[in-house]
Amino acid sequence: MSTPSDSGNSAAATEADPRVRHHRSSNRPLEFWAAALLLTCAVVPVAIVGVALALQPGLGPDLWQKITGMTLSLNVGTQRGVFAVIGLLLVVISVAFESLVWLSVRPNRGARTLTTVLVALQVLVLAFDMGRLGADRVTIAMVVVAAVGTILLYLPRSERFLASQP
Repeated sequence: MSTPSDSGNSAAATEADPRVRHHRSSNRPLEFWAAALLLTCAVVPVAIVGVALALQPGLGPDLWQKITGMTLSLNVGTQRGVFAVIGLLLVVISVAFESLVWLSVRPNRGARTLTTVLVALQVLVLAFDMGRLGADRVTIAMVVVAAVGTILLYLPRSERFLASQP
């Protein structure tokens, strides 16, 4: 009994082998990889601030005063605890965001949608931040990089690739 690979016709063998077909259809467009890298770069500053607050919660009151223009009336121990928790939350949010970004590249439509929602929230928070404090280079870069990364996930080649996936 002959199989497609026995016939010497490698094209027929390739089409008959579902593993090869799956491998060929899983070549992600460059836009997916670029989007993942850009979205990773957009969230790195959030993770850095989170780690800094978690490890050095004493930085929190100064940051709070810079953002709000107000000083906190809590005792120092409570302030440190609050900002340590905020730092841990920022780290958790950053890790969750990164997980969604890389699931989007996998590809996963639900992850792509959630990533888009989180980017929209990030842009809104950063826009509020820029309205309060003025635009700085890091904030502008985060907004632009996040927006471009998200747009790359929705370009026509990305859409065609997602449509071709089971």
